[in-house]
This record gives sequence, C-alpha cells and structure tokens, in this order.
Amino acid sequence: MTASRVRVVRASPGLVWRALDGDDIVGAASAFLRPDGRWFVHLDLCRDDSYEPLLAAVGRQFDPATYLVAVEVASGDYVGLARVWKRPGKPRLGLIGVLGPHRQQGLARILLARVFRVLHQRGQAEVAAEIDDTNAPSRALLLPLGAKAVGGFVEFIRPHGAAH
Repeated sequence: MTASRVRVVRASPGLVWRALDGDDIVGAASAFLRPDGRWFVHLDLCRDDSYEPLLAAVGRQFDPATYLVAVEVASGDYVGLARVWKRPGKPRLGLIGVLGPHRQQGLARILLARVFRVLHQRGQAEVAAEIDDTNAPSRALLLPLGAKAVGGFVEFIRPHGAAH
C-alpha cells in the first residue's frame, strides 16, 4: 500500500472540512448544533485513509466549549453566536454576533464572558481578534474589555486573570 496523500482543508464559511487527494475529495466532516444543545460532528468517509486526518483537523480547530450559540427560549430561534478557534500560540475570536432585535441587551458580553471563562480555566492568557476599525459596535464591545488598537484594527489580547 502506498503512503496516503490526503490533506484536509477547511471549506469556508461553515464548519465543514474536506479531505483531498490532489483535487479529488476523498472525505468530509461537518459540525452542527443539535436542537438539544449538543454538538454533532459528522464524518462522511469516501475513503478509509481520510478518517484520521479529518478527525485530527476537526479536533485541532473546533472546540464545542468555545463555540456558543444563544437560543431564544420562547421560540427556540438562534439569536447569537460566539466562536473561538483553537490554534497554535493563542486562541482566536473568530466571530461574535447577535441578531438585530437582540442587540444592545448584553448578550454579546455574556457570550464572550462564557468563552473567556473556559479559556481562563484552561490557562489561556490571551485571545486574538481582528475587527475593522470602522466597526463601532465591535470596538464598543472589545475596547472596554481590554482590547487595544493596533494600526487600523483593534487587537484584543486579554491579560490572564482580568476581570469581566
């Protein structure tokens, strides 16, 4: 048997990964939130040698404890999301979003507090994030938490043990 040439790539923008051999898709993985609030990771294997690389790629980047979805109790609708990706060095805040009717009620801060608590408990002293300098709501959310402007962007590095 020849050595596997499978490489895994992230298919943006969702939680989808593809295992490739050259230009051929030989496997896929996806992650989604179930109605009961638990995460489900689905592996669709086209070839046996795609399983291990896909599982490793999903585990390296995706962490259900730092991928939070806010759900409106009355309707069951998703209304907010905070996503922190695992990566070498320091985690990265990849997304914080709240639907229009639910903004300005503190939901984004609550989501961030929960993911930051998990990171703090794991000994992560910093979180990286990038936002456009013209995005006033994101600046208003992150600057009071200790983010600092770097160039035309705001860099968020949360010091270990910071209150919030």
